[in-house]
Amino acid sequence: VNSCAFCGAPCRGETCQAHTDLRESHDVLADVDTDLIVAFTVLGEPAPQGSKVKNRYGGIRESNPRTRPYRQAVATEAEIAMDGGHPLSGPIILDLCFYFSRPRGHFGSGRNSDVLKPSAPPAKTTAPDALKLGRLAEDAMSGIVYLDDSQVIDVRARKFFGTPPRAVIT
Repeated sequence: VNSCAFCGAPCRGETCQAHTDLRESHDVLADVDTDLIVAFTVLGEPAPQGSKVKNRYGGIRESNPRTRPYRQAVATEAEIAMDGGHPLSGPIILDLCFYFSRPRGHFGSGRNSDVLKPSAPPAKTTAPDALKLGRLAEDAMSGIVYLDDSQVIDVRARKFFGTPPRAVIT
């Protein structure tokens, strides 16, 4: 039994299985064509994918009423960014940055109403969660930017406070 060259864990080869898998995934990422970059911004407060609920007649609808219009906004901006081009067919890497308005409670009052309080958090750590935001964007771009969301091999979804509220998708 050898030790992993990266983490020192016992292994049979030069690296443990986790680092072997990691190195192989980096090799796959290195083969992705970075000349084909599609980037666009969707203005408005980002909405999560959310869950589906049944109504009393057996129909299914989104639990969040903001989901459908935001999904449509992402799809519209994706179509504009694609400029009539065909959906991409290879592996896809997504970088998603979601910017939210700060609540009024993060600011002072009176003449300090535009001054951020020292106690205000630096990042958005409240709902919605980044994965549900990413899922909506990923689903909305399917068939427009890429053929199917199963092509997505790497996703980075982050939440920030920023003005105006928006999603920056690359």
